Amino acid sequence: MTNTNRVQKLNWLDIILSTFIFVLTAFSFYAFFYMFRESIRYLSITYEYDLWVLSTPEVKFYNTFYASIALIMAMGATSRFLVDRPSFQNRSIIKRTSVLNDSRVLNWIFIMWAAELASVLGIFFCSSQSYLEFSLYPTYRYLFVLFVGVLYLQQWTHYRRFYKVFTKKWFIPITIAFVLLAYLLGSINFIDYKRLNERVLSKNPYHLMNITKPKSSSWDYTDYSSITRQLYIGTPKSKDETSEPQLYYEQGVKINYNSIDSIVLLWKSETSKFHFPGLRFQLNIDESISMENVNKLKAKIEKSSISRIGYSVVPSDINGRAQLRYRRNIIPANANFNVLDSFFPDHHIGKDIYEVSHNSTEFILDKVKLDSLSFKKEIDNIIETNSNYVFLLNYDNSLPYGKFIDLYSTIYGAIIDKRNIYSELHYGKSYDWNNRQTQQEIRNKYPLNIEDHSY
Repeated sequence: MTNTNRVQKLNWLDIILSTFIFVLTAFSFYAFFYMFRESIRYLSITYEYDLWVLSTPEVKFYNTFYASIALIMAMGATSRFLVDRPSFQNRSIIKRTSVLNDSRVLNWIFIMWAAELASVLGIFFCSSQSYLEFSLYPTYRYLFVLFVGVLYLQQWTHYRRFYKVFTKKWFIPITIAFVLLAYLLGSINFIDYKRLNERVLSKNPYHLMNITKPKSSSWDYTDYSSITRQLYIGTPKSKDETSEPQLYYEQGVKINYNSIDSIVLLWKSETSKFHFPGLRFQLNIDESISMENVNKLKAKIEKSSISRIGYSVVPSDINGRAQLRYRRNIIPANANFNVLDSFFPDHHIGKDIYEVSHNSTEFILDKVKLDSLSFKKEIDNIIETNSNYVFLLNYDNSLPYGKFIDLYSTIYGAIIDKRNIYSELHYGKSYDWNNRQTQQEIRNKYPLNIEDHSY
């Protein structure tokens, strides 16, 4: 059957209304896509003020993609108005049934599918902090271009079906006009994304300082809660500031070492006394910082009556930007060894003392220099054969923090491994899954006796 559907003669009112519908539809859809993306970015803000940051090329690309989809939707809406605009004339059967096959159906199916997929992936993308190590733009940008191309060609076919004036010779000029309109509409930013990025990241110490945390094969996991607070030491990224190590508190607040007391007082005023013994500072420190600066901070923490600290580390098998996702991995430790000595001066009586150290290149056990494998083997042997061990850490203040963690985590990891092996062998499950009484029994056999006496 021959298609008898034709567009009636247009008057000025039709032109004005169709232009209004085109502009309003394109702008509305573009605004929706744009604000949806920014809403997802806003939801990506984390406790430490990480944010899904888009570079300028990424923003321009996604904006142009949104604008292209919005223009295609506007073309469909305008086409429907011109074909089915209000008229008291009878309509043909072909016109009535053509709704089932026109571009509106395919366009809306795409919008529904894309919105559902984008919502699910967007929420997962942000909740898992995948944006810290993965970007859709460099790998999958051609897929976005393909989406636009398919929808545009489908819309062009629809236009040629109803408007015979659009012959093949008009394809290139109209496509160029479409690209220009998409570029112009995509240049509109409803939000100053750079300012939003800066406002959030200005409270992120990892954005303000160079902090490359040391790696460890053993760690514990801490939740962000009222009993754990964050301290950061690193060198500033800004060229206008000194290259000396700087100390930051949570929310990007720059402090000095003497501020620890006031921070602890405020912290305790907001916390129940029941939780005081469990209060802990998590130390997020660049691996190149000397132990002189670290020990200065630890001494201040000790004087503030906080007895627990945690050395923040990255799992040893994690590399590249993926390390940014690991902010809660710590090696727990005590900060009050000097207080312990003053109250219990005889607590080492009956204990076998092993002095361990690191000189930046080798491990040292009781003044014997060892390589990494030999040192770990000796530590394993000591832990397995003697429950009365105490490892005393002695080192020079110039030792880099990363080397200190290498030393500390080797001993810590060996003790934790022995606990788990013993628990699996005697109780058929890992140490953490035992009840308190059983855990205490295992701790007595493999105590975590590591004392830092170099500050």
